Amino acid sequence: MRANKEELDLLRSGIAHDVDIERSHQIDERYRLALEYEDVDRPPIVVQPEFGRSFTLPEPWSGFRRYSHRESFDDPAAMMQNMLLDRVVPGLIIGDDSPLAIRNDHGM
Repeated sequence: MRANKEELDLLRSGIAHDVDIERSHQIDERYRLALEYEDVDRPPIVVQPEFGRSFTLPEPWSGFRRYSHRESFDDPAAMMQNMLLDRVVPGLIIGDDSPLAIRNDHGM
């Protein structure tokens, strides 16, 4: 089964709507300062469940499909949707300093 591109676009639009660009710039600056051993207001904090799927997402995020490992391995769009739901959305909900980034996940 191939990923539903319309659903992925809706998920990406929802994430884009919830991203606070100014806050993202502040987080980037906090990382930069910390990595240069400069004073920071606090260390960057990232809260990541051991596995992203263990985090029960609230509405509207809970309405998006999570694909099986096999489906996501075979379909880059399905993998992207899983990674957004497992990595980016929890960071937006919790409000930590998670980088809003994903990577391909072929088990390497």
